[in-house]
Amino acid sequence: MMCWSRLTPSVAELSCPNGETCSHIGIAKGKDRTILIDTLCSNKFKMTVFILRNSKICNISDRRIKLRQISAARLAMKNIDNKMACPNDYIVITNSIMKLSNTPENNKKCIAYLNKAEELSNTPNLNIHKLKILLSLRENKQTVTIKLLQEYQDLLENVIQQSHETEETRWLVTEQIWAEKLIHRITL
Repeated sequence: MMCWSRLTPSVAELSCPNGETCSHIGIAKGKDRTILIDTLCSNKFKMTVFILRNSKICNISDRRIKLRQISAARLAMKNIDNKMACPNDYIVITNSIMKLSNTPENNKKCIAYLNKAEELSNTPNLNIHKLKILLSLRENKQTVTIKLLQEYQDLLENVIQQSHETEETRWLVTEQIWAEKLIHRITL
């Protein structure tokens, strides 16, 4: 477990030739052998990655996944900036922001991104609905959450009726059970 009070920040700035994306990297090292890397790109999308030195806590594949998330978020933001984004780009950005922080400002940004994704989507998107559910839970909006969960269950039921693959159907049933349990917990 990381102890935030032990981190001592030190900042290194990288210079880039013209035309390339410039980054500012802040690195904080802790006594518990963790490193926090905080990057701020020229496209103003901020990402934070934890690289854990202790192999018992995190293995190399976990580090690669986290670094891939940064690349995916940068590509998604580039697509959004260039007006070439699809709904999945907004979903990637929302996931990244939600993993980084839980502040009212960032939650509003996430809702705006999800609304834009919904505008661009031709069909109902389960990922968008699930992220909206998680955001409403973060904001402690129980009645909105229940309404979104019921809509989510209806969407799942429609997809189950159309699905012919057993693996996909299993996942959809698991999602339905998750939604039912969450509704039950909220109404208690």
